[in-house]
Amino acid sequence: MLAAQGVKEFVLISQDTTNYGTDLALKDGLARLVDSIAVVDGVQWVALPLLLTRTAITNELLDVMARRDNVCNYFDIPLQHASRNVLGRMRRGGNREAYERNDCPHSRARADVAIRTTFIVGFPGERDEDSTSCWTSLRSVKFDRVGVFTYSDEENSAAFELDEKVDPADC
Repeated sequence: MLAAQGVKEFVLISQDTTNYGTDLALKDGLARLVDSIAVVDGVQWVALPLLLTRTAITNELLDVMARRDNVCNYFDIPLQHASRNVLGRMRRGGNREAYERNDCPHSRARADVAIRTTFIVGFPGERDEDSTSCWTSLRSVKFDRVGVFTYSDEENSAAFELDEKVDPADC
């Protein structure tokens, strides 16, 4: 219906896009969704620009990307940091060793898939050794694109209440 009305670009964004269809018990729900949009007449571009979980990128999704010229061939996986200490304070999983061991299952076997990520510096409690861990990881993993942002305090967020605030001038 949207394509018939002239919509040419479909950008799929959610808190965790790779979980699409899990509430409906769909196997490879995201791959199925992307494929069903990509085959619609008039659709020129399907993108998955944000918030993918690296462990949920499936071979089926990669296959859809390979088959459909109008599906963008990149993933944005927001790792946010590489230090176990900072990730723990962020209430996120992962660590530098895991990123270096396997930054995105399957996709490094495909030269045509780019991986972007973002990191936050200056998160409350971040120490010099945490920053060093982050930069060392970035050099080791060699993402295709990386965005680095300075932490900013947001009222009503869990991080707002954390101690050990980092001076933005030190980031």
